[in-house]
Amino acid sequence: MKWARKVSVVSIIILLIFIVGICLATIYRIDTEKTYKVVSDNFHQMLIDKQKQRIEEVVDIIYSQIEIEKARLEKDIDYLLQTFSNVFENIEINDEIIREDFEEQLGLQQSCEQLQADMIIWNTKNNSVRYSSDRALDGIQMSQAELAKYVQGFEKHAIRYIQSKDQVIILGLTKEAIEKRAKELALNDIRNMGMGKDIYIWVNEVLNYNGGTDYARCIVDHTMPEREGHLLSTYRIDKTGNFPYQKELEDIKRTGESWNTYHYKKKDNNDVALKISYTKLYKPYNWIISAGIHIDDITAYVEENSNYLAEGIKRQIDISFINILGVMLFSGTAGSIIWIYYMKKEKQLIEEREKISKAHYKLLEEKYNSGNTIIHDIKNHLICVHSLAKNASDDKVIEYIESMNVEIEKYRHTVITGNEILDVILSEKLGIMDQNRIEYELDIEPIDLSFIKLKDQVSLLSNMLDNAIQHISHKEIKQIKFITYTFNESWMVLKLINTCDQQPKIREKRFLTRKLEKEGHGYGMQIIYKVTEYYGGNVKWNYNEEVSEFSLMVMLPKPKC
Repeated sequence: MKWARKVSVVSIIILLIFIVGICLATIYRIDTEKTYKVVSDNFHQMLIDKQKQRIEEVVDIIYSQIEIEKARLEKDIDYLLQTFSNVFENIEINDEIIREDFEEQLGLQQSCEQLQADMIIWNTKNNSVRYSSDRALDGIQMSQAELAKYVQGFEKHAIRYIQSKDQVIILGLTKEAIEKRAKELALNDIRNMGMGKDIYIWVNEVLNYNGGTDYARCIVDHTMPEREGHLLSTYRIDKTGNFPYQKELEDIKRTGESWNTYHYKKKDNNDVALKISYTKLYKPYNWIISAGIHIDDITAYVEENSNYLAEGIKRQIDISFINILGVMLFSGTAGSIIWIYYMKKEKQLIEEREKISKAHYKLLEEKYNSGNTIIHDIKNHLICVHSLAKNASDDKVIEYIESMNVEIEKYRHTVITGNEILDVILSEKLGIMDQNRIEYELDIEPIDLSFIKLKDQVSLLSNMLDNAIQHISHKEIKQIKFITYTFNESWMVLKLINTCDQQPKIREKRFLTRKLEKEGHGYGMQIIYKVTEYYGGNVKWNYNEEVSEFSLMVMLPKPKC
């Protein structure tokens, strides 16, 4: 009976261990699902913030592209005027070549038509216009003062004197014609931009900054091209009572930019959904440049990925659940078997005491004592396991999970992006950042830099990271974010953001250091400009005083196959 009672106690202990294991595993599962919900919500907000950053960068790129087109147009005009001057170095003007296709005869017709340039031939003897692109001026009398006044109406012009023929030849472009051509080029670039199916781009021209009916005109709309040319009103209201155009205009007048949330028609159907947009005023043209994305597109992406993530987490929970139960059952069963075994040994020892000699008894007693020592240790182990299981908390679960990262930690500074040089440089710089206790974040989208020479890759990437590390290594707040991605399927973008407590000063593409030892400083930025411009790219930097943040963006065009 006594032996049977001990077996029953062991069975009860095993059953209790099993019940406790189920309870702990259930608590773990519930807490993990709660954690998953929080992570999922944070993931959704993170995506929204990332998309907001993305559409802001789209607007900034369009803004920069307009400036690039203006600069390119200025070069084209200067080239036309220089070509015009060169043409008349070795030409004689006579009546035979002055006719309807005069510009064509000179090889300038296409350029003149595209830039809407005016050409005039003025006779110095009889003060008359012999030829003009404006046919209304042909043959009219025009004094020298009137001619000078007419020429003053040009924004840019070139004059050639043909002394042997008493002729003055003038080629000029008005400010209106230049601006019109610049706008045409900019709008053509914007219309041809492919931002993917989720991003919307549109441009409105402000006609009246006081708002009201017909305050602006839509000149580009990727969503509904048929809206181009339509007049807009600040009185327009969405289905929830918001006045998006009115808020946008008020923000634009106050700060030059605006974030807006409102309901608007989707691109591929007639559904009206919540939309978030960013707009920025390009003052020279009175253009409001905008980009936006529908929130439900982000939500759909989150749900799609969350379902996949949820399945993985549930699978891990089930595995953990089984493992916990298995470990506890194995420990309980093994401990009980060992305990029962030694209980049997104890019984045998008592029986032998009555039969064997004192010497043999002592020998068995020594074995018994050794056995008790082992039993004592195993009991202690079981008590410890039981106590940890019984008193398990979220902190212990977190500790268990974090222990899984030990092996990963060994390779914490090893980065694999698909670009060998970028991998090597990032791995080295991340180690330096850790040594200087710099917080860092990587957002790497694979990009192909194989068209850049290896030494240029090293110079560009190393100087971008070194500049940031050197600047903030002795600061109180030290944070660096490095981003790579492809834009518009034709540009590769390298972007670096770091904390910065003062507005940087730059002179001749060199940052001016505030250190006493100035020698050797500032050349990193020159190298970045040199490499980027060599491959036809652009460098853009910005300082955000509100968040004390400096950003450097390098845009490299993909080489054409």
